[in-house]
Amino acid sequence: MLTCAVASAAPPSRDDADGTAAITFTGFDEHPDGSSRLYVKLSHPVAVEPTLSGTHLEYVLVGTRIPIRNNKNPLITSHFGAQVVSARLVLEDHSTVKGKGRGRKRAKTKVVAPLVADAARLVVETREVVKPLHKMIKNADGSAILVIDFAKPSRPPPPEPDVIAPPPATAKATPGDAR
Repeated sequence: MLTCAVASAAPPSRDDADGTAAITFTGFDEHPDGSSRLYVKLSHPVAVEPTLSGTHLEYVLVGTRIPIRNNKNPLITSHFGAQVVSARLVLEDHSTVKGKGRGRKRAKTKVVAPLVADAARLVVETREVVKPLHKMIKNADGSAILVIDFAKPSRPPPPEPDVIAPPPATAKATPGDAR
């Protein structure tokens, strides 16, 4: 089994003052049969709201925060022969963007993303259109793991480009260089 993970594991903590769950670890496993699994470890279970659109999948983890900056780094899985190409945790955008006004008009304020209080999105890109199964597993210590299982891709991924540089060109000797 091949594994790819990004995170520093933080100890599970349910005694958060604001009641949000901490995302403590994100990982990826590729199984020998070609199937794969994404998982997100949390300090306690949360509601998950999936949105599937072609090869772009999003899972909103309601009531979560990402306390360790490294957990926001993407999991790049394109080098595996799995369905998942990449996965990344993104905090829900609660900010607003001010549009540029023309002339004397005042700047308008618009909402960038749908507001979900204290939420993180797990954004997943896949090779093919898929509808993976997901589940929240509750652990005995109060922590939880969101598990998303992917089937084997129907066709193998394209080969990686050859990144080995060609041998350096040799300089041609001129008639006066012979010694």
